[in-house]
Amino acid sequence: MADDESLKFAECVRTFNWQELSLLLRDVGPKRTEQLVTSLVDPEKHATAIIVCARSDEDRGGGEEDGQGVVGMLETCQVLVKHGTDLNHRDRGGRTALHWAVGSGKTQLTALLLSLGTDVGSTDNVGHTALHTAICTGNQACVALLLQHDRQVLDEGDAHGTPPLTLAVQQSHLDICRQLLEAGADVTAQEVQTLRTPLHYALYLKNLDIFTLLLSYKPNLQVIDHRGTTVVHRCCAVKETDYLAHVLGSDCEHVSDVINMEDNEGATPVIIACQNDSVDSLQLLLDRGANVNTKDMHGRTSLHHCVENHDTLCAELLLKTDPSLLSTTDSEGLTPLHMAVIAGSVPLIRLLLKRGASLQCRDQEEHTVAHWATVCGHATVLDVLLEYGADLSVADKHQAYPVHYAAQMTKTPGDGEESGGEASGSEGGSASSGTNTKLLTKLLAHKVSPEVRDKDERTPIIWAASAGNAEACRVLVDAGADVNSADKDGLSALHCAASRGHDECVRTLVRTCEALVDPVDKNQCTPLFYATTLGHELCAKALLDMGADPNHTDTRGRT
Repeated sequence: MADDESLKFAECVRTFNWQELSLLLRDVGPKRTEQLVTSLVDPEKHATAIIVCARSDEDRGGGEEDGQGVVGMLETCQVLVKHGTDLNHRDRGGRTALHWAVGSGKTQLTALLLSLGTDVGSTDNVGHTALHTAICTGNQACVALLLQHDRQVLDEGDAHGTPPLTLAVQQSHLDICRQLLEAGADVTAQEVQTLRTPLHYALYLKNLDIFTLLLSYKPNLQVIDHRGTTVVHRCCAVKETDYLAHVLGSDCEHVSDVINMEDNEGATPVIIACQNDSVDSLQLLLDRGANVNTKDMHGRTSLHHCVENHDTLCAELLLKTDPSLLSTTDSEGLTPLHMAVIAGSVPLIRLLLKRGASLQCRDQEEHTVAHWATVCGHATVLDVLLEYGADLSVADKHQAYPVHYAAQMTKTPGDGEESGGEASGSEGGSASSGTNTKLLTKLLAHKVSPEVRDKDERTPIIWAASAGNAEACRVLVDAGADVNSADKDGLSALHCAASRGHDECVRTLVRTCEALVDPVDKNQCTPLFYATTLGHELCAKALLDMGADPNHTDTRGRT
């Protein structure tokens, strides 16, 4: 009998047969009624009768247009409530009847549940209140009902800390955004995890209508996200300048202050604009009096950050504003010219040199721009520097010259030729066995001595051999380098090649460059000693094949 009652109860709920439902609950008595209205009509989804009713498709009994199905649904719900059903029961997903009513757009049921005292603040398993659900479905009518009933959840975040207004922005619901703002939603409410405001999201989604609506409510522009960036910072990172123009032209407070604020990396909006090659954004900021001298956490100014740009417009505007930027150095002593050389930006290099950038600039390791052009493999950049009179015979802190670095390069990382002259940006291209001595050859052609020595008295050919650059060894010898020159420890190029296992270089040094096969260091050790001791069998075999003495003894009498 009990099973028959449960089946009949469930059928009445699903068909909105509220009259039969009323009779059933009257006849079974109070205790059984309580059991039925609190039972799980849909155990799989942990749903009671009120939830089944709320999530049902009212089309079975007529849509909202004719009202027949709606009336049945409403009457059924009222019968259930009258007999003690729990309005705030949560199904397996944590949703209440109100969540389901709102989610399926049942405005009359939503109004009824609200009038009956359902908990508006109840959250589902993802932290959504009914207001979040209404926003997700874009139901303005349900949003209005919820706001009229209780505004305490107006700024309540979900499980991710997302406030309703931010969710409405993310869903691109302009009218719902307006509803929430008119109801008093906090226009600068931040998402818990990212700390982004609704304005941040309107910008990310490129929704100018919502963006301008939010601005009209005068948000605090100094609010920062998890990266320390304000909306002004982020505006400078997008191509469209309308957003920045609207912000700078708004009557929001602190506009003048925020244009010079630094993010977590010390970057100001001016720096962000330069990083993104946005001359229009830069001009807007300068028109409002933005500072171009601020340095980021690495000590770099906005001019340093122009090196990756496709053109020089931002750099030209900065130099027009403050020419002293030419000589500023970052925390490593790098000037904008250093950075432009490292990036291989020929147009910017030419601009900086024409504006008076010094070719004598040194970083903290005393590297010149010629050092950096060589290390980065920028042959064309080196040509430009030579046009302006760069000195190739200047040593760095370690007494190493550009020719030392060129000698050890087994690959040229950026040895490409520009196309289109100065209109081209950074150099590019890949190295091959035929180009890995291009920089070295160029330096030697400009009368750079192949015999210069670093602080350890190593010559370029010793650097080349240490790196295994056999071709560089040949080029240096052809230019007059002494293949048998030794450093302060008596180590020759052959010692260095053998100690590092560069067998091809070992053969080139002896057979092509005519190096002595058994030179000795300060301890009377030959290259064969190093090859054998360090386990380089191929080098040892090559040396023996070329006549190395296996019986030679060092100062301790070892062979």
